Amino acid sequence: MNLYEFRFKQFSISHCNAAMKVGTDGVLLGAWTPVSGTEKMIWDIGCGSGLIGLMLAQRTIQSRILGIEIEPQAAEEAMGNVEQSPWSDRIAILEADATDLPAGLPKPDLIVSNPPFFTESMQAPDENRRLARHEGAFGVEALIRVAATCLSDEGRLCFIAPADRGDEILFAASLARLYPRRRIDVISREGKKAVRTLWELSRKDGMCVEDMLAIRNADNTYSSEYKELTNEFYTHLK
Repeated sequence: MNLYEFRFKQFSISHCNAAMKVGTDGVLLGAWTPVSGTEKMIWDIGCGSGLIGLMLAQRTIQSRILGIEIEPQAAEEAMGNVEQSPWSDRIAILEADATDLPAGLPKPDLIVSNPPFFTESMQAPDENRRLARHEGAFGVEALIRVAATCLSDEGRLCFIAPADRGDEILFAASLARLYPRRRIDVISREGKKAVRTLWELSRKDGMCVEDMLAIRNADNTYSSEYKELTNEFYTHLK
């Protein structure tokens, strides 16, 4: 048994070299991100091992997906995961800084990201893990600025962030002229406070749909909503 491989129903993820391992945040975002209609181009910024891009490839039919990753070892691992997947013809991995991308890339209709969001002074001891977990030069606000610059006219940005960062995110979005269209607070168990928020920002203003998702019921069993959301991916939830 490979401790650094996570098996989903239609693909596997090797995450030995990626600083951030497969976790609930990434799976939530990949399963929740709205993909109604066929997106022409999707960017997964900070793609790590390639998890979210692979999930979106499974959920779409013709989308082209570009995973962007600054850390060389993670980018190489993502390439390997893509090559072993059923969608290697639709996914490419680019080792690059999302704030300094090469010219000529096709504008994305959707940008998705599980960005670094820890800003406290305590830094992760491993440099690669520190870059993955702590904002530094690239965090939620930088992600919003990149999206405002790069998205197509109909484009959307979907990401996950700590629930207590809502005011900062709304302010950054307003400066970038992006508008919240969906906002889902995620709680670990019924009765708990929200720990994460799933966001969808759009170039087009309109009503923002707000909701809540509990991962577990009060008795610590997985909620029916969470199981339904992740059913096409996880092998262990019944």
